[in-house]
Amino acid sequence: MLHVVVATCFAPLALLLALGVVALPMWAAMLVAKVAQPERIAVDEPTWPILLSIGEVFAGVIGVIGLFRTLALLRKSATFRNRKITGLMVTIGLAGLSLFNWVVFVPGVFNDDDGAVPWLALTDYVALPYFGTACLVYATRKQLFAPWKSSTNVVPSA
Repeated sequence: MLHVVVATCFAPLALLLALGVVALPMWAAMLVAKVAQPERIAVDEPTWPILLSIGEVFAGVIGVIGLFRTLALLRKSATFRNRKITGLMVTIGLAGLSLFNWVVFVPGVFNDDDGAVPWLALTDYVALPYFGTACLVYATRKQLFAPWKSSTNVVPSA
């Protein structure tokens, strides 16, 4: 059941992340061209949107890997170090998601004709991913946050 919740909550963002991965070489080429030869770029735009896009894609990929590692915690025992890395990966993914949502939903950037943010976009990119992350962290709380033993560093599977 948890796999269905995760698939439902993260499917829209997974498609958007796939588009970001495809666009990553283009953003890297734009960044290299802007830094190496700024006089050839006719438009005087700042560099931070390119860096932000690249950072969001990297954070999204790290977050997806953390998501799969968290799902794997339900099946097998994990060492303390692995749980710590998994928690860090989920945190990085949430930070990237929050940064993406801040840029997309800042007033005046991604609004419809009435000046309001579309409800479908709010549901797909804000509510569902945070809800899915909360469900996943709650379901794996014993594995993620279990006290560790210095001698074995193994958490028994639930």
